[in-house]
Amino acid sequence: MNNRRTFSLGLQSFILVAILASGALLYSQSASDLPQEVVAYADMVFYNGKVITADGDFTIAEAVAVRDGKFLALGNSQRILAMAGPSTRRVDLEGRSVIPGLIATHQHDYVGNTSKAGTRITARDVDGILEELRTGVAGLIPGEHAYFSGPSIAPLMCHNLDPGVPCVKLAQLDTVAPDNPLAITLQNNQVIVNSRMLELIPLDASGVLKDEQGRPTGQLRGGAGGIVAYEIMPWHDDIFGASVAEEIENLKRWPPRGITTLMGRGQGQAVTVLRELWLAGKLETRIRIVHEFLRQNPRPEMFLKRMGNLTGLGDDWFKIIGATTQAADGEAFTSRARLNLGENDSYGVYGNDKWGETGDLATSDRLNIILANRYGWSLKGYHTAGDRANDRMLEAFAEANREKPLAGRHFGYDHNEMVQRKHIDAMREMGVVTAVRGSSFRGNNSGLVREFGADAVNEMGLIKTLIDNGVHPTIETGEGLEAIQEFMLRTTEDGRVWNPDEKVSRQEGLWMYTLWGAAYSGEQDTLGSIEPGKLADLVVLGGDYMEWPAEELGTLRILMTVVGGKTVYETRGAF
Repeated sequence: MNNRRTFSLGLQSFILVAILASGALLYSQSASDLPQEVVAYADMVFYNGKVITADGDFTIAEAVAVRDGKFLALGNSQRILAMAGPSTRRVDLEGRSVIPGLIATHQHDYVGNTSKAGTRITARDVDGILEELRTGVAGLIPGEHAYFSGPSIAPLMCHNLDPGVPCVKLAQLDTVAPDNPLAITLQNNQVIVNSRMLELIPLDASGVLKDEQGRPTGQLRGGAGGIVAYEIMPWHDDIFGASVAEEIENLKRWPPRGITTLMGRGQGQAVTVLRELWLAGKLETRIRIVHEFLRQNPRPEMFLKRMGNLTGLGDDWFKIIGATTQAADGEAFTSRARLNLGENDSYGVYGNDKWGETGDLATSDRLNIILANRYGWSLKGYHTAGDRANDRMLEAFAEANREKPLAGRHFGYDHNEMVQRKHIDAMREMGVVTAVRGSSFRGNNSGLVREFGADAVNEMGLIKTLIDNGVHPTIETGEGLEAIQEFMLRTTEDGRVWNPDEKVSRQEGLWMYTLWGAAYSGEQDTLGSIEPGKLADLVVLGGDYMEWPAEELGTLRILMTVVGGKTVYETRGAF
């Protein structure tokens, strides 16, 4: 009996072992036969360094793995190297650091972003300007359009100058080009036209400036200027060939600076060119477009109804993240009078009120903000430098907010050199995101100091105050680590420090350029930090970001830039 039981137990054990062995063999065979989508090694691993995640806790790891364009895992080198296979690229950091890809939130220098602006005017006096116009018009056949561009200087800006100040008049433009529609677009979205061009503009359009007798002066602002700049003015030639090729070259300058995402305004032609690159799979930098179709649009509601809400349309490489209208100022619109005006200044001591100069604030682009919000668009990408411009922008946002709340929809506006404490509560309550620039702390600041005085300049750029009050600013420029340095030091080339209480920390500077930058487009859950599941955008630096001297941060070399798990820039011989 005992022998039989022993035999029975032995047989059962043998069978169990056989089953387990055969199962293990079956598993081994089936695992090797599974498709790569089910079981795959990492595509890249970075180890033996300092991976600065810039997540909400500012976690720092030793290594990171990337697979299928996303971050796979973080940890120590041993754990991450175990995820590498025969085809995995292993990057030994040798103690150097990795940071998330940098996000520039106010770059709008895409190819074709100014349409066919024409010959640039270089003269700075009436006679010289008229001579350049004559030369440019010579040889045109009757009826052919003539386009020029130029600076917003007094000789071209007759609308708000003392009658005794020399400036180009409508009658002079008609003499220069009696048979050709002529337009001059200026840097702050003003347009000057002759009578032949005026015939193409509805005289009831907002922004057709008139004299005391009610006659058009040829000076256009707001919607009227937009009809010329966005509707009448032609696109560049061969946008599907030469312009696309030019944009490919244009975009190559960003990866060597560590920039992996560009956000900014784009008008129709720029959007079309970038779309071509996207569809062809030729983008190596992520593009986030703030569409300009409402900027100086005299028929905003018609366009909104025809287009519908396109906010968020696109994919991880190319996406429309909202719309923009005309900004509230050009030269800073301020409540503080300038102490000194520049040569040929055309605005006066309080600067450029873009909405007010149309002649009717109610029908200016302020209205376009209210309407765009009504139809569901997110709005951002505004040049808003002066404190009065901040007032104007936030007042418009507040009116829109009463109709449809802005919170969670990442509305934003940019520059904000003169943002004041009174603006910050409104920004926080409405969830407004702000992009800032460090140019106030660059060079020797002689221009701003001459205009406003050193005491006023010392009050500008309240970046730390924004952060401490719950508003997370982003860095708008594409200059790379030098931009963080500017906000950390606030020191000019001649050694002057502007309001040291507003310096940001090393951590805050990186957040401004990464995680908080992603929040500008509402993509903080997929971009802006090194976390498993997020898009694998990273930059390998030539040293330790956390230890590199702050005053030399701009010299810290970019060794490699990776976008979506693809190496788009690498310093030869670095690894």
